[in-house]
Amino acid sequence: MKWLTLVFVFLVSFAQAQRSQVILPNKAFRPSHTRDLQLQQQLIDQPLYTKLNPMEQELYYWTNYARLNPKALWDSLFVPLLVVYPSLKGSYANSLKETLYNAQPQPFLKLNETLIKVARTHANDNAQNPDAPTHTARDGESFEQRVKNAGIRYCAGENISMGHADVLLDLLLLYLDKDLPSLGHRKTLMNPNFTTIGIGYAKANKKDQWVAVQEFACTQ
Repeated sequence: MKWLTLVFVFLVSFAQAQRSQVILPNKAFRPSHTRDLQLQQQLIDQPLYTKLNPMEQELYYWTNYARLNPKALWDSLFVPLLVVYPSLKGSYANSLKETLYNAQPQPFLKLNETLIKVARTHANDNAQNPDAPTHTARDGESFEQRVKNAGIRYCAGENISMGHADVLLDLLLLYLDKDLPSLGHRKTLMNPNFTTIGIGYAKANKKDQWVAVQEFACTQ
């Protein structure tokens, strides 16, 4: 079985955190996708792009692709996902289709060096934490403290996923937000106020498990 645990937190004047878990059978999910070369070049042109490892680069691509192409995200990726994993069908999938079909393209997320450091540090911390995934570091530092120490004073969000190293599947399940009524991951990923991002991936102590952290922020 494949499993993925997802948590998110969003900061305005206070923070809210919620957790969900998705368990799937071991099936290959390899949808056909023609790489968006214009988007890929836009990513490569980011001065910090080469500092990302391959998994971080892949998550950066899919995060921006989804924001810029909401309808195509459903048609080209979620439709084949539901064929491979029919257990994901239902009200959450239906609401996501409606949301993506009605959504306008969201702003491109630029890389932020400070947010990359924050994301990587917290991914590595979660990788060593038996209670992961969590927004609270092992030394007790909270999400609010973490982003404020990084110079983020308002408007920030953090998504964490822990599971197998399938970047695209992880992102799609964050969008789906199955069994999470607040739809917090989806709202964070589609938030038009966010303009910058940091991404971190770390290998967890547990076998074949990885932790991914996305840090989002508005223009400060």
